[in-house]
Formats: sequence, structure tokens, C-alpha cells
Amino acid sequence: MDFKKQILGEEIEKDKYKDIVENIIKWKTIYDDDSKMMKKMIEREYPNVFSKDQIKKICRFKYSGWGNFSLSFLNGIRGADRETGENFTIIEALWKTNYNLMQLLSKQFTFREEIDLINADKVGKIDKVSYDNTVKDLIVSPANKRAIWQTVQITEEIKKEALQAEEQKVNDEGIDEITQEQNTKIINQQNEVEKTNNNPSVNINWKKVKIAVIIVVIAAIVIGGIVFALNFKKMQINKANKLIEQTQYSEAVKVLEKYKDDDDVKKLYDDAAYMASDEGQFLTAFAKGLMQRWELNLSTPDTNDSATYIANMQKLINAELNEISKYRDVTFSDDTFNQKAHDYINDLDKQKINSTKTYDFYTIK
Repeated sequence: MDFKKQILGEEIEKDKYKDIVENIIKWKTIYDDDSKMMKKMIEREYPNVFSKDQIKKICRFKYSGWGNFSLSFLNGIRGADRETGENFTIIEALWKTNYNLMQLLSKQFTFREEIDLINADKVGKIDKVSYDNTVKDLIVSPANKRAIWQTVQITEEIKKEALQAEEQKVNDEGIDEITQEQNTKIINQQNEVEKTNNNPSVNINWKKVKIAVIIVVIAAIVIGGIVFALNFKKMQINKANKLIEQTQYSEAVKVLEKYKDDDDVKKLYDDAAYMASDEGQFLTAFAKGLMQRWELNLSTPDTNDSATYIANMQKLINAELNEISKYRDVTFSDDTFNQKAHDYINDLDKQKINSTKTYDFYTIK
């Protein structure tokens, strides 16, 4: 919508712009507020597509975070409406119709069948465990892929060690001589197998079964722990965002402290930490004071009505001072900020004192 309203207009419907817009949105998500990098990428990849003014507007767009669906899912699978025969991708259907995603995946459309076919093609026998055939195509974030791959590697290592220990034990025990009686027993068992072809016997190696069960349990515990940790982190981020909305910045910083070095949390933590600082708290109080002043919406009285004139001026000034006067004795870490903040408070004090003088000036004039 940003590109259509502010940059391309109806031109966005042309095929040549679709990939361009998608790539720019991807870069904005990756580089976030790094306008210099965005400008460099656009000028390098699309030197003759956008004007300088358009590039400036694009750099001011705000896109952050990653969605839950892949590009292949949204724009790489084509399905049809069984009733009308109209064909489109999921993103096209969401744009052109009034159906939501769940309705598009219903029996009225063929998207579900197309997805099942693609998934069926990807499922096959894995002869050797590797990143490419187990984790690479999973539709999860890079951090989740890394955690899952580490779990697979740990599981494979445990499996390898367990099987080596079992083989060593067999080699150490050696093979006892088979007695005549054991020979007879084996022959009888073979005969029984031949007689019961429709219900063949199964020779179960219970030691290997136990090893496999242990491996599965350990893998489940590790994966469960990873999933829990990721979900818990997500809950903490949501909690911090709610605290920030309520201007409880110090509490938000405490919630995010554990994850402050993570790429997906660092900016949120830094913003919350700044707003929790004296400078951030002053800006919050400053904005609140201005809003309260504006909300008073007091009309300018007749200059002959001195009492009302002075009372209104006092109310307007106090609306701000009530919020920021507590910072009179605070020394802010940034010298420039400190100077301007105290100058502003002092100016309000002077306005309050001079409000009667201002009235006198207008009446005399």
C-alpha cells in the first residue's frame, strides 16, 4: 500500500515492478532503519527506476519482523476457485477476493491439494542425515533451524556412540560353540518359519530397541526444551511491548535484559532502555504536558476580562509544568539535551510570571 500510494500509483500493477517491490520490502526488513544501506542497495540494483525523491520516501518506510509464511507459500503456489475457475496465488486471492486464508485452504479452492503435492514431493527416504535433507527446507526462522540442526547432530552422536558400545560388547563376549542341541533347536525354528509364511516370526533385538527409545526420549526432551525456550522468549517480547505501550519502560527493560544481545531484540531493548533513562522519561513527560495543554482548548478571552485571561494563561502553562517541573534538579547525561531541557523549564517559569505583564501590554496597547 505504501508503494501504491506514495511511489508508483497504478504502475504497481505492472509485472516489472512486482519483484522490485518485493526485494525492496525484504531489504527494509533486513536493514531496518539503516537508510544509507537502503539507498545504496536501491541505487545499485535499480539505478534508473526511482527518482531521488522517491528513494528518500522509500527509505522512510517502516517494515520490521518476519511473517509466519514463506514467499513460496504466499506467491509460489497457484490454485483455483472450483466454482468460478479463476486462478491465482494465495497473495493474489487475499488481495482480489474477500476470502481469508482459512477459507482459501478449504475445499472450495485447490490450494490444499497443491500444497499436499509439493509436500509429498519433498518427503522421501533419508539415506544419510545432513543439513540439506533434514533442516534446510523447513519453514522456520534461521535461529530455529540452527537449534533444530544442533539437536539432530546431538541425537546422531548419541546413536553412534550407543551402537558402537553394543558392537564392542558383542565382540568382547565372542561367539560360543553351538552345541548339537542348539543346532537342532535352530533347525526346528527354521522349519516353523517355513510352515507359517503367512505369519512370519520377527526376531526383535530388544537392546537396540531400548537404545532407540532412549535416543527418541533424549531428542524429544532437547527439542521440547528448545521449543519452550523459543515460545517463552516470544511471550517475553510480547510482554515487553505491552509494558512499553503503557510507558512502563523500566519494567520492559527488566523483561528483555536476558535477550538484549539477540539480533531480534537488541533494537527493542535499546529503545526501551533509552526511554527508561532520565532523557527518555523527560521526553515522555514533555509530550504528556503538551497534550494536556492542547486538550484544554481554552479560547482567548476578551483582553478587557483580565481575571479570565490570566487564569487561562496560568492553566496552559501549569499543564506543562505539572509534568516536567520535577526535572528542574536533574542533570541529564547529554550536555546539549541538559541545556535545552532546563532552558525550556525556565522559559515556562518566566511565562507564568510574565502572564500578568503580557496582559498589561495588550490592554495598554
